[in-house]
Amino acid sequence: MTISRTRERLGGAVLLAVGLWLTVYGWHAAAAQGWFNPAGALFGPAGIVLGAALLAVPGYRTERTARGEDISALQGWALLTPRWRVVTALALGLGALNWLLIEVGRAPDLFS
Repeated sequence: MTISRTRERLGGAVLLAVGLWLTVYGWHAAAAQGWFNPAGALFGPAGIVLGAALLAVPGYRTERTARGEDISALQGWALLTPRWRVVTALALGLGALNWLLIEVGRAPDLFS
């Protein structure tokens, strides 16, 4: 099933907006209330990266089908194109870094 480029961009815009909200809210909650949602801290920046990538370039399925590749037997990591593997690794890495920075930033509050 192919998705139109317009729908990919719309999905990217939604992912970007939700990722921004999760990231900002996570930092706000950690600073103002001393707690944060670890899943939000991880997936906020990941949503930003994935959303921005979908706005800029076609999705991995679209890339593969446009080249005429048969993707019916592919799944998981093998389905991703090299570009989307880099985007995914960057998204997960930035999410982990965000989580770590929030956790370290609130560490003094844990011992007070």
